Amino acid sequence: MKTGTKLIWLILSAMFLIAFNVAFYIITGDTNILPHGRVTSTWINYGCIHLAYAFLLLTPLLYPKNVAKDVAMPVWSLTILFWWFELILSTIFVFVEIPYLYNILLQVICFCAFGARLCILVLVNRNTAEKVARHEAELQYVKIAEAQLKMMLSTIQDKNTYRQVEKTYDYIRTSPLRSCAEAHLIERSVLAQISNLVVQDNNEQIISLANHILKLAQQRNQQLLIHNKTL
Repeated sequence: MKTGTKLIWLILSAMFLIAFNVAFYIITGDTNILPHGRVTSTWINYGCIHLAYAFLLLTPLLYPKNVAKDVAMPVWSLTILFWWFELILSTIFVFVEIPYLYNILLQVICFCAFGARLCILVLVNRNTAEKVARHEAELQYVKIAEAQLKMMLSTIQDKNTYRQVEKTYDYIRTSPLRSCAEAHLIERSVLAQISNLVVQDNNEQIISLANHILKLAQQRNQQLLIHNKTL
């Protein structure tokens, strides 16, 4: 969230808590005249409403930052729905007399079910975010290498030099996108060599570097084949 959005969120949250507590004390009245069990039940439900609201306020901390909306939405949906559920359920328990021990048991069951579902969602979302981040990182190798070599090709005049760089470009452009940990070091070497290549102005050096980059790219793809065979 941006700073302005956070401030608005905090103000609205504080306003709700103030309004809710004022309404709660006006509606419930003097709890001292109630039987002990009813007083206990009232405060249990009062606390459960606030606990559910606390989960709602803490929702932004329950999923990784900079994730897509479709990844964060299930967590938001769950905490919002649970808060409304708790608000309605606890309000009913305040005004409908039931043994406070049953009240405690029902609330514990509700929060345990919510907590279990929330934990599953958080773990799934983190796993999804990690896969997305890993996929985006894997795309960078081919994207960056392809873009730099393509730019390099537009500046080459010599036909022989052009053919060699184009050969390297075509090989990398058609390379597998998905990578593995064993190939990362080679990929970094390829990108470093391409950065060195694009500043060269000697055709012989360009051809030599292009050949070297091609061999590294082939090693990288070979490493991927070995990795995939072991899966």
